[in-house]
Amino acid sequence: MIWTGLGYLRCFEGAIFKFKLEHNYDTAIFDIYLRYALKPGLDQVQIRIIDFGVQGEYASVKKCPYQSQVEQKISYINIYKTTGLILPNYCLEKHHKYEIEITVFKKSKQLSYNSAIEALFILIDSIIFIPNFDLIKNQIGLKNDELKLALNCREKYLSLPKTKSDKCDRLMCAMTSSVFTLLPCQCNVSGSDDKRCDFFGGQCSCKPNVIGRQCNKCDPFSWGFSSRGCL
Repeated sequence: MIWTGLGYLRCFEGAIFKFKLEHNYDTAIFDIYLRYALKPGLDQVQIRIIDFGVQGEYASVKKCPYQSQVEQKISYINIYKTTGLILPNYCLEKHHKYEIEITVFKKSKQLSYNSAIEALFILIDSIIFIPNFDLIKNQIGLKNDELKLALNCREKYLSLPKTKSDKCDRLMCAMTSSVFTLLPCQCNVSGSDDKRCDFFGGQCSCKPNVIGRQCNKCDPFSWGFSSRGCL
């Protein structure tokens, strides 16, 4: 998942925002979702992904099915939901570096707003990469009751406000560990409360005013990173 930071990112019509991604997990096919606030003022999104490949010690034969170096797709956003699938079945290659561009537009003429200003932007929470579910369920061999629970859990994790449950956490962690190589927490000794991290997403427990998955930096309005947090 690529998080936009504290709160929502307000994205105006026609603006382009970019993310850089270095994929250090195993090669796999992902569905890419955009998570946003309810009733956005913009209802069309374009995603453009550039694969810069890999060089040096990790250079190897490409394992992904054929796809061009630049993939681009335009999708519609359902204004009555908080998550939209914007690019299905995209293969991320291990150790490859990617640049992701997102642009949003207003396409539909059927929308109505309280003011003209509301129609100009969308509030974006995050971009989510989820391993293609059909491939995972076939690889793991889920039973019917596990399959129903997994589908329900996926919807919980995708929706806003974000919801969690211990039962979903256990199932998703088991599914993930059976497909991918798990990575260490690597929580920052100074910025985190302990060495353990959330097993869904790997978020460490940060000290006051400290942010980042590994709790390794001050939030934008703080300074003085130390073992007591930030000021």
